[in-house]
Amino acid sequence: HFDSPTPFCKETADKIATVCAEEKSATLSNLAHMMSLYSTHSYSRDCTNWINVVCRYLHDAFAEITFNLVTYLAELLEKGLPSMQQSLLQIIYSLLSHIDLSAAPVKQFNLEIMKIIGKYVQVRPGFAL
Repeated sequence: HFDSPTPFCKETADKIATVCAEEKSATLSNLAHMMSLYSTHSYSRDCTNWINVVCRYLHDAFAEITFNLVTYLAELLEKGLPSMQQSLLQIIYSLLSHIDLSAAPVKQFNLEIMKIIGKYVQVRPGFAL
């Protein structure tokens, strides 16, 4: 809904912005600003850029649980609506770009997350995950 946010999406973004602003944290203040830009449909760049910025601020504020968030999003990818798959893959990709994967639990990452993501990503022949 990035290009034409529904009233529900705008209201949700406003509420997230309010909660983030109340925390008096620089990182969450930045996230609040991004949510406000979404709710007013005034972010001047594309959806992918918005997702990357929001994910960076989420990781900056909650680095200790970013991997758990990726795990949850992978579950949503597997069990959620097909219409959400592309957006979820973009968000997962963006969050993974911020995580120190050398510190991630390898078994959980390989067995759970990559197995799920692999179902939804087309890989070129000769390319190994």
